Amino acid sequence: MEQGERREARPHAHERGQIFGIANGVMALRTQAAQWLIGPGQLLWLPPSLTHEARSHGAVMGWSLYIHPERCQALPAYPFLSRGSDLLNAQAVRLARQARGPLWTSVVARLAESFWDEFLSLPQDTGALPFPQDARLRRVAEALTDDPADKRSALDWAQLAGMSQRSFVRHFSMDTRLSFSAWRQRVRIAHACERLGQGDSLLSAALAAGYASPGAFSLAFRRLTGSSPVGFRKRDRSKINKHTA
Repeated sequence: MEQGERREARPHAHERGQIFGIANGVMALRTQAAQWLIGPGQLLWLPPSLTHEARSHGAVMGWSLYIHPERCQALPAYPFLSRGSDLLNAQAVRLARQARGPLWTSVVARLAESFWDEFLSLPQDTGALPFPQDARLRRVAEALTDDPADKRSALDWAQLAGMSQRSFVRHFSMDTRLSFSAWRQRVRIAHACERLGQGDSLLSAALAAGYASPGAFSLAFRRLTGSSPVGFRKRDRSKINKHTA
């Protein structure tokens, strides 16, 4: 899977399960309930028949495998993120190139079984940004997803939702299981990851995500992801260099 420019896939579903793996760049995948960002070295499990849409900002390189429904029964009926091992990523790339129609041989079958064992051993992290199901709150979520740098106050957002500020904060927390401020910060960091994946500078990514300074952005980024923005970007570039070497 390789694309050199922005791409959007409209809502759709597959009869089979699907695993996305990203070598470099960032892909965003969204369902009715939540959104996931798949960054360098990460993979996402997507169950069968789950309606979703995907988008990338700029170049993305990786792989995608479809999984027979019988195999999917061993996995959760909800998406999850994981970090692929070097072994699994190498197996996946080879499978994605060879496991097609007449190319499916006993050798490929053994490779698939080895990949499956490795995949099932990976830790699973939902890593999701939950979306509110209440239509009033969803208006706010959609607006912030479109423009994470929007600096409107909680009172302003409450007015957009047609609620008092107290009701808005309480209902948002009940619907998403995150406070509104924590949810907004996740949106901002997710947006910043996309911008960094495009090759933007730290300052540009910070401002686009609504942070007043690179310092505040770096602190929030590390607190939420466990990594610095510099580390994230270096990891992305190392994946590119490894792929092209």
